[in-house]
Amino acid sequence: MSTQLAVDLPRTSHAPFHPDVTQADIARTLELSRDHELRQAEELAGRRRVLAEQYAATQHRMVEIFGAEVSFELQQFKRSLLHRDALRQASHGRLDRDEAAAGRAVELTSFLKDRGIDRTQFDLYTRNEWEITMPFGFSVPDWQGTTKPVKPKPKPSGREVSHFSPPFSGWQYGDGAGLVSGFRVGASHLLNAAAGHVGNVVTLDDDAATDLDAGSMNSDTQISFWYRAPLTGLIEVTINAVCGKSEHHLRVYDEWGVSWSGVTQTSSFMSHVLYPTVGAPSYSFQSRLDHDKDTSTSRDETPFWPGQSVQSSPMVSDGPVPAGTWVEIRAGAHTGDGSLTNDMEVHSKTTHSWFISRVDVRMLP
Repeated sequence: MSTQLAVDLPRTSHAPFHPDVTQADIARTLELSRDHELRQAEELAGRRRVLAEQYAATQHRMVEIFGAEVSFELQQFKRSLLHRDALRQASHGRLDRDEAAAGRAVELTSFLKDRGIDRTQFDLYTRNEWEITMPFGFSVPDWQGTTKPVKPKPKPSGREVSHFSPPFSGWQYGDGAGLVSGFRVGASHLLNAAAGHVGNVVTLDDDAATDLDAGSMNSDTQISFWYRAPLTGLIEVTINAVCGKSEHHLRVYDEWGVSWSGVTQTSSFMSHVLYPTVGAPSYSFQSRLDHDKDTSTSRDETPFWPGQSVQSSPMVSDGPVPAGTWVEIRAGAHTGDGSLTNDMEVHSKTTHSWFISRVDVRMLP
């Protein structure tokens, strides 16, 4: 099985327009954007290296324990059974998945017994070994609060709050995969800055896991605008949006009767103030799906309904901005999904689509 240190799709952005913003402001923002993207790429590459080393080391330990010859024979045997059942389904037009998995489990137990290996102990050791050494390989944001459904209400009053509404002229999108072995991972960006439309569709697919497989993907899509800080302090951003679609979809099929799979799907609102003293974006939790079972599973969850109005928790920059400074503020959506699976077929898809009606910005001195 090949392990990939997956290649990122390029991160793309377009600076917003404002008649009072100078060329120097734009140049500074573009440089900060490139620096942030470079740091993200370096952090992701570092996580991949660590995961690849852990993955290879665990595979090596498994081979040492069970022997190189038995390990190879085991993989060949499992693949031959899957190929046989695929031919049966092609010939007969229908094959009961549960019955086929139960039959393969019996054959696998017999295969191991003939080589002096207890099936129960083999399964327990395999799971414990992988769970100890292998995280999912994607980062879950540090959420500053939770997004909640709200009734449409007027703009907050007070001079201290600034409001930004569509059409927006700036935007950004990007994504990055973690360690990928056995999985196909993908990300699509939903973006129409003029309409305030942002969103992400992330997929993880593993059609036939005959070994321990891993896959993860992070994706973000944002609109952006210029903001002039009226005083020195932290910048607080709150997103008001209408849901276009918010869906967690998961299908997991047990290939061998005794298998296991872990999947995590997360979605968030995010904001990013582009200034040298601000180190990273801030996040507001939307929804999460966690799965960790050893049986076939089908799950469809809808945290928010189309047309539902929501408001993010306030997202505060992690560094101050000086009074009188023009800064680009990005606001949008983030999705991070990952899976670690052993001998299970996995199909994971998250779709989160939002129409930003208003972004409220104020200073926290």
